[in-house]
Amino acid sequence: DSAGNELTKSDLVGTGAVMKLISETEELDTMTVVMTGDVDGDGHLGNIDVSKISNWLIQKEELTYEQQLAADVNGDGYVNNKDASMVSRFLVGKESL
Repeated sequence: DSAGNELTKSDLVGTGAVMKLISETEELDTMTVVMTGDVDGDGHLGNIDVSKISNWLIQKEELTYEQQLAADVNGDGYVNNKDASMVSRFLVGKESL
């Protein structure tokens, strides 16, 4: 997960989780997961994600590179109030992502 803990079969994967391809004892490749809208890395879209986007916009919170990619919900290359709005609308069933 995003805290470096090994996941079990039932754990959710969210933004910031590092996936490793391992062959016996050799690490062949790594990839950091970015899930659109999942800014807090819990594997769900929720109000905390909207809050993190909003706080970043008013410079009240820092986001990692991966979190910024996840926060750019509409994929236009910018994190702005449109992205926070899209997640909010998704949460009430008015938007699909």
